Amino acid sequence: MNPNRFKSTLFSTVLFQSRFRPEAVAVAFGTQEVTYFEFVRDIDRATRQLVAKLPSRSGLAMVAVTHPYMHWVL
Repeated sequence: MNPNRFKSTLFSTVLFQSRFRPEAVAVAFGTQEVTYFEFVRDIDRATRQLVAKLPSRSGLAMVAVTHPYMHWVL
């Protein structure tokens, strides 16, 4: 059996849940709840914004994140 055949990531799990249970709560912090649909939307939005800001040459970049939810998104 190929061990890479069933490789899973956190995002693939979240994406799976968003397809079958989009209104279920994915993340809760404090009094705020985020559904799987919203979570995938926010991950996609943040990824697109970060890719658009990539430096033109290869190298390292740092992103400062202060909101707890953004730690999950990124």
